[in-house]
Amino acid sequence: MLMTLKNAKGSSLIELMIAMSLGVSALSAFTAFIGFGVGVNASLLSSSRLNEEFTLVSQLLARDIARAGFDGNASLQVTDPQNTMSPFGRSLRLGQFPNETLNSCILFAYDRNANGMLDNQNGNENYGYRLRNKAIEMRTAGAPCDAGGWHDLTDSSVVQITQLHFTFHELVVSGRVLTQVEMNLVANLKVQPDVSRQHTMRFTVRNHAQ
Repeated sequence: MLMTLKNAKGSSLIELMIAMSLGVSALSAFTAFIGFGVGVNASLLSSSRLNEEFTLVSQLLARDIARAGFDGNASLQVTDPQNTMSPFGRSLRLGQFPNETLNSCILFAYDRNANGMLDNQNGNENYGYRLRNKAIEMRTAGAPCDAGGWHDLTDSSVVQITQLHFTFHELVVSGRVLTQVEMNLVANLKVQPDVSRQHTMRFTVRNHAQ
């Protein structure tokens, strides 16, 4: 009886060592699991941020470029085409900033205030977008593709635009030859270049006839 009581008082040294070893293993596995979860979550957040900015930028460019050629006096041009020429017609042009890829800049104009006149001063109605130093820039004051004075639309310290390319296609609608723009956009996160997006989209510029 005495021997039985002594054995029941506690665990042996070997049992304690086994229990400690199992505890350390479990803690290491739990720590590794937490680290993996944090890493996955950070990657998902980075991917989500890129997707959000990529979608917003591509939609903004497509909507704005699609306005090219709009003229508030369009009805007069229909009733009296010989005497009413649109100052916004055939305004779509392609180019590039020096050392950037071909056709990575697009210029266009549209009647933002619908007054039928091309404003070149306050509220200049000559617009455009271009690729420069891995950022998309917006045209200001009617500047050409190869000039300064453009403003950044994207932040290259966060998202890098590695490709912006425009192509024009003809589209015949009800006997009219319209312009269809194809835009190819490629971007990645600066801190994680492997997190990238690429998208090609086409949209019709209905106010811009060939």
